[in-house]
Amino acid sequence: LAETLWDGMVASGDLDAELFRYRAVSEAMRRANTSSRNPEMRHIRLVEHQLAIAHRATDWQSVVKGSSSAVTPLLATLRVGWAKAKAGTAGTTRQRYNDGRLWSRGH
Repeated sequence: LAETLWDGMVASGDLDAELFRYRAVSEAMRRANTSSRNPEMRHIRLVEHQLAIAHRATDWQSVVKGSSSAVTPLLATLRVGWAKAKAGTAGTTRQRYNDGRLWSRGH
């Protein structure tokens, strides 16, 4: 399955975008794990919606129901970690633009 997915992304030209997305989400989750900020329900719902779209499902429950028992715990971990990352960055985009800066933290 992994080889089929990888080959499909290469053939469609989506591999670079998917790798970039994976790296960005992984880094945000890593930083969020060091934060004491917890996600609000709106962050969790947003992640559920985004994961449903990514898996071409109608909703989060469809994603979970369509997953194997080995994948379901991974999805749950991703859901919480990504929501925590969103909670940790909430409002930073607005602040950056209000300050007239595109990048934060010295960039």
